[in-house]
Amino acid sequence: MPGDGTSIRSQERTRSRCNIRPDRSTGYCYFKVEVLGQYGNLAVTMPEPALLSAAKLVRGEPRDIEDVAWWVKERTLDLVEIRAAVGSLPDRSQRDAAQENIVLIELFVASERKPK
Repeated sequence: MPGDGTSIRSQERTRSRCNIRPDRSTGYCYFKVEVLGQYGNLAVTMPEPALLSAAKLVRGEPRDIEDVAWWVKERTLDLVEIRAAVGSLPDRSQRDAAQENIVLIELFVASERKPK
């Protein structure tokens, strides 16, 4: 139950202080977040997994690719969701980099489907 220190999971659209292309009039970004826990007035949130994965694919470091593969495997994050998040990135060069790196995730998904 919220407020009693227990963890809750939900998705909601929220206003977050942001320095990545904020709304010029308010300085806030609007994106979906996952609430990890509610502790009194404190809500612990993170960007939704698809958006977080898209950002990691932009950077494309080996650890980032491993993280996205984990999201796909353990949280059953769908490639369609990741592609949609990549498409929502503000900069074309970011979208291009993420689209290049998503091929690595596609290969991972294909390898997981093969019988062992």
